[in-house]
Amino acid sequence: MSVDEYLQLNIDSSAIQRAKEFLESSHYNEIQKLVKSETYKMAQEALKARDSLIHKDTLEQIRKLQDQIQSSGFYKVQQEHNRQLKHMQEAIQRKNIFGLGKKR
Repeated sequence: MSVDEYLQLNIDSSAIQRAKEFLESSHYNEIQKLVKSETYKMAQEALKARDSLIHKDTLEQIRKLQDQIQSSGFYKVQQEHNRQLKHMQEAIQRKNIFGLGKKR
């Protein structure tokens, strides 16, 4: 089955007609000229470079924030708290495993 046959069977004929009219229109031809132009290609490259720079800058800002958080006293206190909490949870687990926990 060809593409045209498939379209005729599965797409409304008025939609196909509008698409064909658009492809033959001067508007479509202007779009094609613009997309193939050197100005358009240069603009695309400029946007890619800008996006890449923004991405790198954002990653650098994230790294700086992570470093600030890790060097702050709060982070160290939180780490110690988590270490102690984990130690207590392990102790409770060992106590329950050996049957030393309270029976209800």
